[in-house]
Amino acid sequence: ITDRNQYIGLKGNFGEVLLGKNDTMLKQSQGKLDLFSDLNADIKSLFKGENRMSDTITYKSPKFNGFQFGATYITEDAIDAAGASSFAVFYGDKKLKKSNIFASVAIDSDVKGYDITRATVQGKLGKVVLGAMVQSQESSDGIEMDGYMVSLKYPLNKITLKGQYQLADHDGGDEKTAFTLGADYKLAKNTKLYTFYTTFDMDSSDDQDYLAAGIEYKF
Repeated sequence: ITDRNQYIGLKGNFGEVLLGKNDTMLKQSQGKLDLFSDLNADIKSLFKGENRMSDTITYKSPKFNGFQFGATYITEDAIDAAGASSFAVFYGDKKLKKSNIFASVAIDSDVKGYDITRATVQGKLGKVVLGAMVQSQESSDGIEMDGYMVSLKYPLNKITLKGQYQLADHDGGDEKTAFTLGADYKLAKNTKLYTFYTTFDMDSSDDQDYLAAGIEYKF
């Protein structure tokens, strides 16, 4: 439980204010783009910014014509993030149920030693769901990285086919890529079987390959 979001807050016509441990706005800005979140191909393997921070104050505005603003402030009590902040502007529905498109632009300022700019878009073309992300990051010691990620999924009866490609180009020509193919099989409303294959191509470290199968139950 301690690894999950834990907060208290108020919600009303003004929007919502949350106090406690929460995902930063930049992390929330990815929506549902990462098709292999919490698995080996999670975008955090190559990109910084997937942070859940303690001692935060978060504000999210009401939606205006599909647009929403959010801000996270990490207080000085938080380790490695004194006075850091994270901002995002969202458009549409991240679940793609109320709209056919979701888009966001987000910025981290000195969160865990990184300044990050991220732009995300995901949309439906018929049954196909396509998504793309562009990210630029710079560490406190001046090391920069530019990268992008694209994902695609296609439902076929009870099976959902998924693919994802990610590239991170670091200073000095150090390029890292991740490519993943997978499939989900829906057993029930809250239960699915899944399998995936991920391969990492790393210039400055050992390449990695993963083949997995499992079952997921949401409760």
